[in-house]
Parts: sequence; C-alpha cells; structure tokens
Amino acid sequence: MITKIADRVFCILFLSAFVLGMVLIPSTNAVAQGSPWFAAHLSGNHVAAYNWPVGAILTLTIDDPNTPGFPDFVGTEIVPESDLYGGTWINFELPGFELRPGQYMTITDGFTTRTHTVKTVIVTSVDLLADTISGEAEPNSDVGVNAHYESGGHYVYRNFVADVNGNWMIDLSISGPNEGEGPTYDIVAESWGTAFQRGEDEGITYYAWSGNDTDGDSIADDFDNCPNENAFGYDADEDGCIDTASGLETLLQNMPADEVATNMKKSLLAVVKNATKSLNKGNVTAAIKQLEAFILRIEAQRGKKISELAADLLIAYAQNVIMLR
Repeated sequence: MITKIADRVFCILFLSAFVLGMVLIPSTNAVAQGSPWFAAHLSGNHVAAYNWPVGAILTLTIDDPNTPGFPDFVGTEIVPESDLYGGTWINFELPGFELRPGQYMTITDGFTTRTHTVKTVIVTSVDLLADTISGEAEPNSDVGVNAHYESGGHYVYRNFVADVNGNWMIDLSISGPNEGEGPTYDIVAESWGTAFQRGEDEGITYYAWSGNDTDGDSIADDFDNCPNENAFGYDADEDGCIDTASGLETLLQNMPADEVATNMKKSLLAVVKNATKSLNKGNVTAAIKQLEAFILRIEAQRGKKISELAADLLIAYAQNVIMLR
C-alpha cells in the first residue's frame, strides 16, 4: 500500500505547484515554482526529479557515509516530454539499494546541480477516528504534512516543529493556524498524502501515508499490526490488535527503565505471566483477580517507580483484557 501511495506523490506535486499555485513548504523553505528540484521518497524507495529540461540526461549519485567506497548508487534517466500540468518529472528506481536518512544525494544534467541529504522523517500512525497523523523526525526540526482525497479536489497541508524528542502529531480536525494551510480535514479510507522535510538546495524527503483501513478499527492498514482484526475499543496501545494477556506482557517488557523501574518491571511481569497461565488453563476467575492485583500495584507506584503515561497505558490495557474475558 505504501508503495502505491508513494507513486501518487507525483500527481499531487504538480497539482499543488501548478494547478493550485501552492508551494510545498511555505516561507523561506519554499520550492520555487518552475525551478528544477528532486525528492527522496523514503516509503517508496525511489527518487524523483521535477521541472528539469525535456531531453536532459540526469545523473543521480547517492553516497552513504556509513559504508565504504563512493558512491553507493549511480543512475541516469532522460527527462521525457512535459506532463499535463506543464512541468516535467522523471523517476529513478533504486534496484538493490535502500534509501536511508543521512545519505547524500546529488543530481545534475551537466548544467544545473542539486544536492540533498535524506531526512529522518517518517509517519508512524494515522488515526481515522481522531483525524490525526503522527510520526518522527529530527528533534526540533520543521515538518510538513499534506492530505488529499483519492478523487482529488480537497487538499490541505500543515507545517509544524517536532518536539525535543523528535515526535510530532498533527490534528486535522482543527483548521490550519497559518495562512494557506486549509480548513479541517476528515481522514477516510481514500485519504492519502505525505510527510516531508525540505533540505538544502531544492531537495525534499517524503514519507507517504494512506487512510486505507480494511478492518474498520480507525487504525490505517500501513500502521495496523492486525489489519484484518477490528480492535476498536480494545486497543490501548493503538497497534491495531485486540489487547491480550500475552500482549500485555510484551508491552510491559518493552517499556524502558525511565517508564517502569527495572525491579518494578520484574514484579509486574511475574503477575502478568501468572494471569496468562491461568487463562491458558481456562481459569478465568483467577486471571481476572491477578490482573486486578496488577492494576492495584501500578496505582500504588504511579508517579514513583512507574511514570504517569506508562501507568495509564498499562491499566487501560489490563482493563481491556479483563473486559474481554
């Protein structure tokens, strides 16, 4: 799905730049209309070049600073005739090569040269119910997100800054605060778009997202670990799967020490493992009592050996497991 959505990026770039007259990133980070530029499509693992002269022979070079030798990839393409919207584009497939943040890219036709360092922007969640999109990027870095419908017509974008930990989230149920960002937007199955970061010298990194939701639980398929299981109402960690005792054990095990103290984690894991054993033996009553004891222990250590956020998540998860018995 991600690859299919990534391929559609070509269309919206021309729609936004040529038809709607919108820039991809406002203010000083804007891509000049008609100026040659290119983009690294992380989710689709390809590179696309836009607005280069028809017939130009483009050479793309990519170097990964973490690997020996230079360069790691070289490819050439000839720019075809202008497309419907007045610009040009050409796609570079990357057989046997994987795009990664930090790689240095150069593209040239022998007259004009553009460079770009691939950015660390990704989308980690699309929530159709809350109309939110979440992801990660470099701490305190500028991020943009656009959203579209399959049928076209409605287009919005938002620009914001990732927090000190590199996390970001946009709420499309609220109108964009900046001029030109557009009104509210309802994320539905046919929705799609990209998160993006502008780099140096007319280069952009894109990461595509889609609103497709096969099981109807409001977690988009691209981010749903159980895309054929409707977990709505019983999915505390929003991974798209129905909460289970074994899942609670995994969730707790993966929590860092600054969320749950190591000695506290061992104690809680013992309780959850006993609850799992009880369920496996068909002893539901015993399992419920063990999970209730688990919740009481967490409440007793909330804000002490267990952070507030971790406590909320673990309790909600355990309550879902109890309700499903």
